[in-house]
Amino acid sequence: DVGWAPFVASWIANREYDTERGMLQKLFEQYPAKVFDWMRKNCKSIVPLPEINQIQHLCYIIEGILQNGDNFAGQCKTMGLENAQQLLESYFVYGTVWALGGATFSDKQNDHRKAFDRWWRDEMKTIRFPEEGTIFDYTVSEENFPLKMDNEVLTTPFVPWATQVPEYEHNANTVFGKLYVATMETQRLTHLLDLLLVNKHRCMFVGGAGTGKTTIMADKLRSMDAELYSFMPINLNCFTDSMLLQSAMESVLEKKT
Repeated sequence: DVGWAPFVASWIANREYDTERGMLQKLFEQYPAKVFDWMRKNCKSIVPLPEINQIQHLCYIIEGILQNGDNFAGQCKTMGLENAQQLLESYFVYGTVWALGGATFSDKQNDHRKAFDRWWRDEMKTIRFPEEGTIFDYTVSEENFPLKMDNEVLTTPFVPWATQVPEYEHNANTVFGKLYVATMETQRLTHLLDLLLVNKHRCMFVGGAGTGKTTIMADKLRSMDAELYSFMPINLNCFTDSMLLQSAMESVLEKKT
């Protein structure tokens, strides 16, 4: 097992701008290893996740935010390197929280997500989250930049997801089963889904019944450009084997001889 460092080195090497590559290298040295060391001893995820998968997810989130890097390169010039570095670190913190801690869960005995939240606030003090709620309740706002010093502490770059939820607009012609009312939870998960899909990366939501997995996916699929994408929902359960899945996938195909 060569670990996740070679993947990170390869991914960073494929980024276009030298300044961005240097900043990313320092951030990967600063954050993931420290988080993994704590999580191995103190935290569990809802499904087993190898560290390389979590690092890939982190890279894909950052890739979804930065895209080809042109916009960030422009921000380095307009904002100045120090402010741009704080912006990139804020996005990196956001990505690390979700890529490494997003799969933590709560059950009757333990609240692993809350434990991750407490540990992060105690250990990671460069880019700070607001005190209210948990670190998962916030997203980066570029309107908060440049950050300022307040009592020897940088102001926060984060805003609550609750402020980003669009108002519900009712359409009387919509079938009841397709009504979709956005919430803070659906909004933040949809944002992550968008960051992955824009670069054609796969995404799977895992969680208990009634947590919105199917609803979020269905709404996203319905909103995609029908000229570019087509989709087919397939229901799976514990009795679904490979033959049943293959039959379901082939059922909509036109067989030609």
